[in-house]
Amino acid sequence: MSAKSNRYNQPIILKQFYLLLLCLYISMYGIAQNNVISFDWEQQINVLKRLSNQQSDSLKLRLPDFLAKAEATKNNCALAWGYYFKSQIGTSEKVFLKKSLAEISHCAVHQQIDLYALLGSSFNYNGDNTSALHCYTQIDRLSTDPTDLYSSGINKANVFLDRNNYEEASVILRETKQYLSKISVKNRDHYFSLKGYIYLNQNQLDSAKHYYTEALRLAQINQDQRSIITTQQNIGIIDQSLGNFTVAETVFLKNLTLSRDIADQRNQMYAYYDLGMLYFDMKRYDRSLSMAKKQLHLAEELNSVFYQKQSAALLQKIYAEKKDFKTSMSYLKKYHLFNDSLVNIDNTRKITALNVSRAFADKQMRDSISIMKTNAALAVEKGRRKSLSWIALLIALGAVTTGVLLWKNRKEKKRSQDLLLNILPPNIAEELTQQGVAISRKYEHVSILFLDISNFTQISAHLSPEHLVELLNTCFGGFDDIIQKYDLEKIKTIGDAYLAIDHIGNKQKRPDLMVQAAIEMMDFVQQLDSPILRQKGLSDLQVRIGIHTGTVIAGVVGKSKFQFDIWGDAVNIASRMESNSLPGKINISKTTYDLVKNSSIFSFEPRAAVEVKHCGMMEMYFLK
Repeated sequence: MSAKSNRYNQPIILKQFYLLLLCLYISMYGIAQNNVISFDWEQQINVLKRLSNQQSDSLKLRLPDFLAKAEATKNNCALAWGYYFKSQIGTSEKVFLKKSLAEISHCAVHQQIDLYALLGSSFNYNGDNTSALHCYTQIDRLSTDPTDLYSSGINKANVFLDRNNYEEASVILRETKQYLSKISVKNRDHYFSLKGYIYLNQNQLDSAKHYYTEALRLAQINQDQRSIITTQQNIGIIDQSLGNFTVAETVFLKNLTLSRDIADQRNQMYAYYDLGMLYFDMKRYDRSLSMAKKQLHLAEELNSVFYQKQSAALLQKIYAEKKDFKTSMSYLKKYHLFNDSLVNIDNTRKITALNVSRAFADKQMRDSISIMKTNAALAVEKGRRKSLSWIALLIALGAVTTGVLLWKNRKEKKRSQDLLLNILPPNIAEELTQQGVAISRKYEHVSILFLDISNFTQISAHLSPEHLVELLNTCFGGFDDIIQKYDLEKIKTIGDAYLAIDHIGNKQKRPDLMVQAAIEMMDFVQQLDSPILRQKGLSDLQVRIGIHTGTVIAGVVGKSKFQFDIWGDAVNIASRMESNSLPGKINISKTTYDLVKNSSIFSFEPRAAVEVKHCGMMEMYFLK
């Protein structure tokens, strides 16, 4: 090539090179735009955030155009935000929350932190604690800012409090306390509110009021109306627990007005519920009914399954007090429907597989593969004499056999899971599934209930076996519903006796729930209208109930037939409480009495000390 031609070609090569660089730049800019929100997008998102916080109808009008532009430009981060906003206005909230979560990694770090916080709050509100914790854990991973880490800690503690896991929530709050001095004063009230909540639920009312008072002081400094309402509401609950009903009523009514003024439907819902509970304690059942119905209406509007369940429980009790047992039972059924919905949401109670079923499945798989190999080998051997179609047929048969066995294995495993959960507490079933054995453990502060049908012997003498079993099934089925309602644990039935406890695993001790359940069980029996007994001209069932709180050993016994059981002196004492009770009476030990005596719901009748076999003289109390 001549020097002349080479010299003329150089500008052309340089132009091509510059053009290539320009194309590469444009391409990289487009990729960057797909993963990072530009200023225009950020401005639009901030507008939608404001509209979402205000629960404005304008969000519905603006959002379709926002999503259309995000899809047209393939901006995944904008889509993540769009799906989140869609979840706040649509009926398929959980679907769009999951879609937003799937796209969030395309956002810049500061956008991810903001969106994870909002998604975590929404997941938690919808009962998906696992996804909520995932979101808050991602914030811990992404951020070093004390404010972000403080907020994440507060939110994680909230998740565990929703599970009634006060111990884990307290641990998280202790870790979060280090950020208090590093954050703005306007955010500190949340820490004190949660500490107050924990002490309130542990019945340490003085400590609870101390922390809530400090939280209220900080909220008032910040002029944060929502925090003021929430904190005042909790202080009102403490006054209610202390029997200061008039003070509590004033607080709740004031908060209801404040919530209406700022159009805060959730706090209105909370105020209606607390007023309903207060008027129920005051035996003002008509007022309680009015508040409970208004609370249920708002819970339905807000699609809050948890508070629909709470409303149903309160309405069931109100109608029972008003002697409208038909309506009362209808709300009890609604309660269980809502409770089932919440159980389906919560994935933490699901067991992955039974070891025995897994071993069975593996064996069947190995056997089916062996069959396939054998069939294939036979087909090759006979291939000299038969057409290739026989080979295909044998392989197909092997594949069908494998598919059928796999389907049967899955069905068998599902049945085994359901059976195991039906006879064992969830944490024990999970341990047995994962490790093949459940270790017996000691549990403290467990409330134990024994119930016995005192006139069972007389009644059974006049009934056929079929009628007797039908009567017991009706009675024990009602008890099962009540035990499930209060999230307690049925252990077993022994003839005409019924045994239940209130605390296994990580659950917080709640002897008051056991006493409340005993009251409802007694009411259930007294209101039971048995056609069988009427036809035979027999007297109504009469039961004795005994409750004691103490330390038990709990575990699984047996090899071929699993049975979860409890042992220890506390179990024996609970049995003695029942045997020393009277028909139609609930008898509790001094230990249990000391734990529930400050409750405004219960009243007690002291008894003379009673000689108890192997235990000496013991103080007891009848529940009035």
